[in-house]
Amino acid sequence: RTLKMGHSDIIAVVNVVGSNYGATIYPIITESISYRAGNDNIKRDVIFIHTLGGIKEYENLQRILALNPDAIIYLVPSHSQYGLSQNVERQKLLSAYANDHPLMFLMEQYKNVSNACTYAVDEIAGGYCGVKFLHDMGCEKILCFRSNIALRAEGCLKYACEYNLMDKITVTNQEYNYDFESGYKDFMNLYEEKGALNMPDAIFATCDVYAMGICSAMKKLDIDTKDIAVMGYDGLEISQICGYSFYTVVQPVREIADQAFTTVYQWIDSKEKPSSKLFIPHIIKIN
Repeated sequence: RTLKMGHSDIIAVVNVVGSNYGATIYPIITESISYRAGNDNIKRDVIFIHTLGGIKEYENLQRILALNPDAIIYLVPSHSQYGLSQNVERQKLLSAYANDHPLMFLMEQYKNVSNACTYAVDEIAGGYCGVKFLHDMGCEKILCFRSNIALRAEGCLKYACEYNLMDKITVTNQEYNYDFESGYKDFMNLYEEKGALNMPDAIFATCDVYAMGICSAMKKLDIDTKDIAVMGYDGLEISQICGYSFYTVVQPVREIADQAFTTVYQWIDSKEKPSSKLFIPHIIKIN
């Protein structure tokens, strides 16, 4: 039927499953796409492929491509060990596919696969607005923990350079493991190294789960977040029930997922490649 009609009525969604998966933006994106795909007006099937990367993902991609899906939405982050940037063979598969089919990358800006479209958050703007918010609050000594998403640190440094604040805003050279336990341990180590009188006025954790670990350590040491402000990143919905108070840079992932699916669905019929899009994050307070 697929060969005869020239299309399969299938949209494939490739998603990453790894450590701390439940505490990332990806389940929210998957849920949003699932909800959108369940609309009665959607006449195509959506298949979700969850991958751990490596050889298995390459095999999964081959199986998906054998089904000749009408489009692929690809969520695997390039900065992780599972990412597309780590595997040339996967890039070749998807580049060949994108020559004739809609291919949408979500949340990461891939530049080595031509003809694809990208919907992502402006990570530089996220880092910039996060550290700006802390500085506008009156924080004079701000420590930014660097993550493996380099653009967030780049945004912090951009703000510091623009306003000549390199002596007040510090970005670590080391990349930290972004989980709850590491946030707790790293703050404890920082407190032991600096002492109570030399601690920063604010910490930009650039990850919500890591920020929760920092808040837990502060609670253990009886330090109020009014004394040391904490800024996370992602705007995870689980943050609302964590019991800690901090700020966070919100990635509008539900909006991105909804718009991306609508765009891909229309792209299949129109045959016209849409423009890539960067979404601007905003800041909220978690109470």
